[in-house]
Amino acid sequence: MTDTINAKLPENKPESPLQQTLRFFGSMQFGIFLLLLLAVISAYATLQEMEQAIDYIYSSWWYLSILSFISLNLLLCTVQRIRPMFRLAFQPSKSSSIADIRNMPAHSEVPTKMHSDQLDTAAQAFKSVGLRVSVEGAGAGRIVFGERGRLGYFGSFVTHLSLLVILLGALYGVVTGYEVTNGGWIDSSFVVQEGGFEVHMTDIRMVQEENPVMRPRVYTDVTVRRGEEVIAQDTVSINYPVRFGGNTIYHSTFLLFPVFRLTDVKTGESGTSRFMEGDRIYLDAQRTTYINIVKFYTNFSMHPDGTPYNIDYRTDRPVVGGVLMRGRETVGNVLLPRNKAQVFATPDGDVEVMLTGYDLATVFSVSKNLGRPFLFGGSLLLLLGLYMSFFITPERYYASKGENDHSLLIGGRGYRSRLFLASTLQRIESEIKRREEAK
Repeated sequence: MTDTINAKLPENKPESPLQQTLRFFGSMQFGIFLLLLLAVISAYATLQEMEQAIDYIYSSWWYLSILSFISLNLLLCTVQRIRPMFRLAFQPSKSSSIADIRNMPAHSEVPTKMHSDQLDTAAQAFKSVGLRVSVEGAGAGRIVFGERGRLGYFGSFVTHLSLLVILLGALYGVVTGYEVTNGGWIDSSFVVQEGGFEVHMTDIRMVQEENPVMRPRVYTDVTVRRGEEVIAQDTVSINYPVRFGGNTIYHSTFLLFPVFRLTDVKTGESGTSRFMEGDRIYLDAQRTTYINIVKFYTNFSMHPDGTPYNIDYRTDRPVVGGVLMRGRETVGNVLLPRNKAQVFATPDGDVEVMLTGYDLATVFSVSKNLGRPFLFGGSLLLLLGLYMSFFITPERYYASKGENDHSLLIGGRGYRSRLFLASTLQRIESEIKRREEAK
């Protein structure tokens, strides 16, 4: 006989519409359907751009509805298992007949002395292997009952509960949270409308690694204000975010903005602007002549075939590579080293272009997720549930006098596994024999 959970509905009593509805939403079939649907949608979302997946899938009402129904399914499954699980764990059947013991997955008959107190010996042997022991019944029908691993019955219950906490935490985080990307250079600011605060970058420092081929580390000193009040002030770097009031500022990446000075050769008028890769440097008022910035090389060099490349992340030899355009016509490639002016002819006259340096900028990911504590707690609860399911095995053992007074009949059964039954019974049998020999 194997321990099972029997949750029977009252016989000959029709279910109410509410009971039928709850039974449907709490059924395993409905749960499996929802999980398969979620898996298909999540697989599709991974093929989309991250921002599109977040905005149009993960934050959509229908995706949140699926998560809500999964949460409801887990909740109903969990509630339905409480009473039978509690009854199985704390109200076990402690009596068993000789025939029942012989039909258990593991059983044995141990010879004993005729006038010894066999059941007392069995009880002591049960205790010696770590079982919680009680003697049930009276007279010739007495049974020694022993058990251990009672918490193992609740492994699946705790696992279901942890998944429910994780899902609810994720839903709470999506509904109450946000995630935006922004940044800037030294002494610039940006406003996070969703959080109602402003982030000001007071300083940005780039520290090269010992091996310059490795990406350098960037440290950004930020001051966060809500109105005139400073609510946070710290340094953000990779793997070291700034957290305040449920908000988090993560370092996403850094950018180098080449700075150019453009001078009208005829009039001498000049101006300085910063650009980034992909921008256009317009050289005339009609915007027909421009340089399309292709690449900013911080430590420039060229292969033998004339292909430019970056030696490493050092900034020893900054050069901007671009393409000179007149309308839709490509004039040719240009290389603009630092502090070396080049003159370009335009319909408005000659223009001098010179790379004067670069500005360092930081890109942040700013998010708020009030569900994160629930996700963390649910993860810990999930680990506990898995440990209880796989490493705590409920076992129950019974001992009774055999058909005569010369033997003890012992047997055991487990809730999920029979792995340890035979070895435990062997230890019990050895202990009984040892005690009998000592008498």
